[in-house]
Amino acid sequence: MGEMYNANCSCGLDMTFSIGEGLNAHNRNFINKLLKKQDVETFNEAYESGFVKLFKVENVPYLCEDCKRFGTTFRFTYELHSGETIQLVGKCSMCNKPVRILTKDTMLCPRCGQKINMEEVGHWD
Repeated sequence: MGEMYNANCSCGLDMTFSIGEGLNAHNRNFINKLLKKQDVETFNEAYESGFVKLFKVENVPYLCEDCKRFGTTFRFTYELHSGETIQLVGKCSMCNKPVRILTKDTMLCPRCGQKINMEEVGHWD
């Protein structure tokens, strides 16, 4: 289950976004559509060989250091029985560069740098 938030700042930033994991969090077909071909092949080979202990995909908030966009993208995490954890993260939806994943506690306004006010406004599946 995921949460919907309204984020605003005294400088005028106001947006609503969804984070968390929904019904497709453990759906391999859905995951295969998100990842690059090489990443899909690597994951599927490990999964089909019995090396994957668990996996999930979730929506996470990000800040793009390059274009200063604040948004959400996917984070795909899988853990191997060996204890190794692999995380693959989507790119910025505006400039396609790597992003920095944020937590609710580390969200600073990309415009002014102040802490963003977060209000939970709903849930989704």
